[in-house]
Amino acid sequence: MNKNELTVRFSSMVLPTVLICVRAWPREGQIEEILHMTNKYNPEDELNCGACGYPTCREKAVAVFRGKAEVTMCIPFLHERAESLSNLVGVRHFP
Repeated sequence: MNKNELTVRFSSMVLPTVLICVRAWPREGQIEEILHMTNKYNPEDELNCGACGYPTCREKAVAVFRGKAEVTMCIPFLHERAESLSNLVGVRHFP
């Protein structure tokens, strides 16, 4: 078995044995691609604030890769996006 794959077997008296292979660990390029979706292009952009429920931005990216998290679960990214949209429509910011 490849170290990058997790193999799980399920069997039942009714159904035949099913083999499911899930890529457990994304490649570095795939992690970076997911981080770029939330405007994280260098280590300084990775705040690791934990607001998404994951201790680091990279761990959240792995969870997104595995289908366990959504890209939009990043609060700082959503805040930045909301500010950008409000600037676009001319909404005044209040401190």
